[in-house]
Amino acid sequence: MNRIRKKSAPYDLMAIFESLGVEKGLSIVQPAGTEQLLADVRSALDAARHNPIMVHGRRVQSMFSFVVSSLGSAALVKDEDSGETYTTDAAIKVPDCFVALKDGRSFLVEVKNNHHGPQKPYRITNSYLDALTRYATLVQRPLRFAIYWSKANIWTLISADRLPPSVDGKVLLDFGTAMKRNEMADLGDAQLGTTPPLALRVAFHAPMQRALEEPA
Repeated sequence: MNRIRKKSAPYDLMAIFESLGVEKGLSIVQPAGTEQLLADVRSALDAARHNPIMVHGRRVQSMFSFVVSSLGSAALVKDEDSGETYTTDAAIKVPDCFVALKDGRSFLVEVKNNHHGPQKPYRITNSYLDALTRYATLVQRPLRFAIYWSKANIWTLISADRLPPSVDGKVLLDFGTAMKRNEMADLGDAQLGTTPPLALRVAFHAPMQRALEEPA
């Protein structure tokens, strides 16, 4: 799969200026505006790199795109949450990725990292799930959650409509349920299995017996 950059670096910088500068009334043609923008970018970058949730979240999202690209079943993987979004529904939240498969199916993916270990369920609040679902409904695409269980080094993918029922305003997705309902196979993932019990037997060839000698 080939990586395509939509825009050149100068165009990306202009987009950053629009994001950070326009709301403050800065002008890109004025030196003062440029200096203020650089100061704002430096401040935002410092805040981001000292925020573990943001650093790991972005890293896991990028890793998911690479994983999907390498598994072979996807025709397209792109960031969905980049760029400006204009909507009449201020309660929506844009999912992280859009995935189109070679078989014609496509869906949105919200990527999450569970670094607490498989013993602790991943929590999704009802309000967060509703905001993502509202966006998915607007663009008429199914919504799935990709969760990286970092301590186990395992990815799971599950459709939003297959999540467990919410309790007390939140959905708790445990590792066992995520594995049972895992849809990573749609992306080309596969696992090897065998009928239990799995045993290792070591047989000795009698004519070639050897004895261990005590060191001198």
